[in-house]
Amino acid sequence: MQRILKFLQANKFTLTGLSLVFAVWFIIYIKNLSVPIIQQWDEARNAVNMQEMLQNKNWLMRYFHGSPDTWELKPPMLIWFQCMSTKLFGVTEFGIRFPSAMAALGIAFITFFLLLSENVKHITATLSAITVITMPAALHPHGFLFGDHDALLCFFQAVMLTAQYRYFKSGKSKWIWLTAGAFLMGWLTKSIAICFVLPGIWMLGALIPDYRKRIFSIHQTLAFSSAIGVIFIYYMLRNHYQPGYIDMVNQEEWLGRFGKHPQANHDLFYYLKGFYHDRLKGFVFPVLLSMLWAIGSRQKSNFQKLGFMVIIFTLPILSLSQSKNYWYDLPLLFPMALCMALLFDYILLFTKKHLPKTEFFIGMFALFFIIKNAWKISQSHNHFGNPNKKEILVQHLKQDRFDKTIKYGVFCNAFNTDILFYLNNLKRQGYSFTIVETSADLRKYNKVMMAKEDEEAWKKQRSGSIGEPDLEIFSH
Repeated sequence: MQRILKFLQANKFTLTGLSLVFAVWFIIYIKNLSVPIIQQWDEARNAVNMQEMLQNKNWLMRYFHGSPDTWELKPPMLIWFQCMSTKLFGVTEFGIRFPSAMAALGIAFITFFLLLSENVKHITATLSAITVITMPAALHPHGFLFGDHDALLCFFQAVMLTAQYRYFKSGKSKWIWLTAGAFLMGWLTKSIAICFVLPGIWMLGALIPDYRKRIFSIHQTLAFSSAIGVIFIYYMLRNHYQPGYIDMVNQEEWLGRFGKHPQANHDLFYYLKGFYHDRLKGFVFPVLLSMLWAIGSRQKSNFQKLGFMVIIFTLPILSLSQSKNYWYDLPLLFPMALCMALLFDYILLFTKKHLPKTEFFIGMFALFFIIKNAWKISQSHNHFGNPNKKEILVQHLKQDRFDKTIKYGVFCNAFNTDILFYLNNLKRQGYSFTIVETSADLRKYNKVMMAKEDEEAWKKQRSGSIGEPDLEIFSH
């Protein structure tokens, strides 16, 4: 007991900071993981890929409607984690999203311990760790609250950057092997996207004499060669079982995103506009000021240089790509938190020197602002008071008791991968459910279900048809 008390006393500030980070993560994330419904497009596609992987036990590649997926071409690291998560928590929104939430917590802890190792104040490390997972971009759709690839990608990028930085500083080979391991895991999560942050840290290594000799060391070369070798084997195996896979990936994810693209976006300021309008709402000025501080201040730190270099080299890569989506900016949150940390630490030191006893209140004010902002954004995903037509439909699919002898059809006048996820769950329970198109032959169905919002569209196209099944119309 005395040893425990001694340990707690010696590490009270570290443990307090970690507890606060965990508490904020729990409040913002855990409650919101169950918010209905599974989001359309990537989250829904991932969820269906996960369901089919659990069913067919093919752990090498993704399936959709019983065939190898030709739309979602990424390697299956996220799907593996989701399979494990749903074994624990069920095939639910929570089970699908829990790996992303854990990745967010991992990013926060990495930020916290990296900054402490750089002799930053505990309050700064705590606020920076909370900030990196509560900035608006992290909580918007397709961010860390949802079952998309990006939280896991950003976690492996944070591990990779931190381990590479530690290797540059210490020269210990264990760090570069951790770097290569994170690179491998990141590639198996979201393919080439793991590479976009590497030019920044390698340029940092090239600019600092003590780091320069380690960029092309034997350990670095061997570690990355091993990781690339495993990646090569994966692609060869998948191309063997899914012929043409490498060509599809090359056109859509590798060179294709920088060449001609059918949905090309040529706006070089796409991400900067996003940051200004909503992605960094409330943080635009601190991020901009910290970037200027990194350029002009004499009080420079290598961890701030790391953040600065990653931002200025990654942002042009994202901006020059012809394939742009707002969530592609998420890898910049970790380096932004590093940049802001040194500026905030300086403000606290200045305040402590010139305005004694106000340091605590400044920290609490910053924490209150961060949590208030994060809570407001996270609650915007909750439509319990005014659900849309899909949420109404899914609500009834979850609550109603069905007859296993009846064949049900579900109609929703939209793209329905998200609805398919819930129907697959019902099929696993022995019920007969299928998504119905208005042009389908409905004689095999006993009942068709839909939200009231879609009733008019259904009747307009089915009016006068023979053999109409019973309709069940759901309203809020």
